[in-house]
Amino acid sequence: YMGLISEDYKFGKKAEIAVKPLLDEVFGPLLETDRVNKFHSFDFTNNNYYVEHKQRNCKYGQYPSLYFDYSKYEAYIKFKAIHPHIKFFIIWSCKNGHYYWQFNENENESYISRQTLNRTTHLQTNHMLNIKNEFIFKLDNIKI
Repeated sequence: YMGLISEDYKFGKKAEIAVKPLLDEVFGPLLETDRVNKFHSFDFTNNNYYVEHKQRNCKYGQYPSLYFDYSKYEAYIKFKAIHPHIKFFIIWSCKNGHYYWQFNENENESYISRQTLNRTTHLQTNHMLNIKNEFIFKLDNIKI
């Protein structure tokens, strides 16, 4: 079980390292949050932004939405109350480019689903927040 989580972590970390220069260009220099707290809900931060990155092995548009673990949305709600001036983004690196969604509370932009993963020793079910494609934009076109 820990081996699979470790593999997921390594895959995600490798993707974060690859995309960080691009994210620094867009958001300004970012700190990797795991240097401060290995279990932080977001991957990167600076004084203005929290940024989560997800590597996806599909093309944007191949499915009607892109998703991430609902616990990240719960963390956004909590952090936003403490840091109302900070903006929160998720970036997906897909086979056909980089895409983003800015966190907000508009329920029309998303829906919740469940994902069950086979962790060999047990099944793990997570709640996922699915962002509808019409609210996801190409990172090249971001204006912040």
